Amino acid sequence: MNKASFTWDSSQSPKLIEIYLNVNAGSLVGIIGAIGSCKSSLLAAILGEMSLIDGSITHHVQFLPEFDHCILLHHGKIERQGLFSELLKIDKVKQAYEKHQTHSEENSQRSDSNVYDDDDDFMNPIEIIDKSSIVREETSINGTISGDVWLKLFTSSYGVYDVTNKWLSLWSSKSEVKQREKHYPNIYLGLLICTLILALLRADYFFHVILRGASVLHNNMFKGVLYSSLRFHESNPVGRILNRFSKDQQILDESLPLTFFDTIQLLIMVLGSIVIIGMANPWVLLTLIIIIPAFLWLRSYYVNTSREIKRLESISRSLIYTLFSSTLSGLMTVRAFKVEDDFVNSFIDKVNANTRGFFMFLGSTRWFGIRLDLMTCCLSFLTAMLTVSLRKKMDSLSAALGQMYAINLTNHRH
Repeated sequence: MNKASFTWDSSQSPKLIEIYLNVNAGSLVGIIGAIGSCKSSLLAAILGEMSLIDGSITHHVQFLPEFDHCILLHHGKIERQGLFSELLKIDKVKQAYEKHQTHSEENSQRSDSNVYDDDDDFMNPIEIIDKSSIVREETSINGTISGDVWLKLFTSSYGVYDVTNKWLSLWSSKSEVKQREKHYPNIYLGLLICTLILALLRADYFFHVILRGASVLHNNMFKGVLYSSLRFHESNPVGRILNRFSKDQQILDESLPLTFFDTIQLLIMVLGSIVIIGMANPWVLLTLIIIIPAFLWLRSYYVNTSREIKRLESISRSLIYTLFSSTLSGLMTVRAFKVEDDFVNSFIDKVNANTRGFFMFLGSTRWFGIRLDLMTCCLSFLTAMLTVSLRKKMDSLSAALGQMYAINLTNHRH
């Protein structure tokens, strides 16, 4: 460098001023100076990384005798450079080195005198830290949730919905004169309002409980990471921890409540539809002898496959976070060795692996959905065929209601 000046930002004054530096290739160079004398800035300037400071080389004067060339910085300027023996003639360098030597000898003597003795194995009560003062015991305000509450909320809402449809069917079966009576529309309107109120209460209660559980799980996980031992952080990379707090927590907050809610709701809807269809045409229930075992086999096959695919996708995502965090923390080193392309290619490979896992998960979901659609279509077709065959023995309105529920099974699947 020949009279070079460096700054972090063009709007700020230079931090390294008029640097004259000539170092031979292969030389081991040490940079010394007080705290804040821009030692790390000089390293960043040499590497062309003024936007990033790596403060790992500080106050290690014990290594100075091993260097071929030493540089003394003071307020952003080179005050002196040369061999360490030459720099020892400067008072502040000599004092710092002697102070370090004295401190090292004291530590060595102290470590030799600290011999373990069983008689001294005691602890001062004042020094005992009460863990309860830091980690508070988790308490539950509302207590446990009974399974009857869940069952009543979901079954009552869909039960009122079925009663509403049944009342509409009964209303339609009356003569034109009786259809104009006021109690029919009034009862129908009341049932609709009850259905709406129960649906709102069910959704509010359900999402409140699920999101509260996700919040408690996040807090416990966060406390576990904060109070975990060093071994935990050494055995678990940063990307794995970030994956737990980012994508997995997002699933708990967003995907899991909706999926769980839809699962319970659709399960009760399907059971209710089967009951309505069976009441309208009991012969349709014979088809369930074939459909239910086929469905259970497909579900078992899909769940086992999708679970493993989801695990692979989660592992590949953790590798992306790990690579990104490690690259960001060592960005100066990456640029210094000019291996940016290698890291970019590695990042692209890991993203592609994660994308393949996610695509396979979507493909397995569509595969399962198509087969469910085929099964519900078969049930609708058999219901229609049996309704036509037994039309003389069935009530037309009940047959129409049963056929409507059979067709809606396909919509329930979505």
